[in-house]
Amino acid sequence: MSYLFDSSTIINIVQAKGGDAVGLLRGQHTLDLAFYESGNAIRTLFHRHILDRAEAMELASDITGAWKSMNVIMCTTADMDAILELAIDGGMAFYDAAFLHHAKQLHVPLVTDDGPFQKKIDSKAFWMDSEKVISIMENPGE
Repeated sequence: MSYLFDSSTIINIVQAKGGDAVGLLRGQHTLDLAFYESGNAIRTLFHRHILDRAEAMELASDITGAWKSMNVIMCTTADMDAILELAIDGGMAFYDAAFLHHAKQLHVPLVTDDGPFQKKIDSKAFWMDSEKVISIMENPGE
């Protein structure tokens, strides 16, 4: 099954699975903006002294490996109106709405670990967190 992963789940899966994350994320979808969000999240973890420099660089390297194995979708100006409507109507950040919009366009579940975002997702949208997806992917057919 295909999924669209937001930045929070890519980081969490890579941190949880290390090198095995590439196998889990290979061929899955994400948006081009996840690259920037992931880099910024790593920088924040470093500045909050959660990761030291070596750990931050290792995490960035692991995320790069996962990123290279994924189908990266480029956001375009053609998506602007639909994404902005989702953001305004759902009271969510534009970049969160971009993930939700593209998941709907691809007809795949959105995977997010962003708690505040999860609360804003319309109940008709199909989403799950990374723990659920890892369980499904590691135990197919259960």
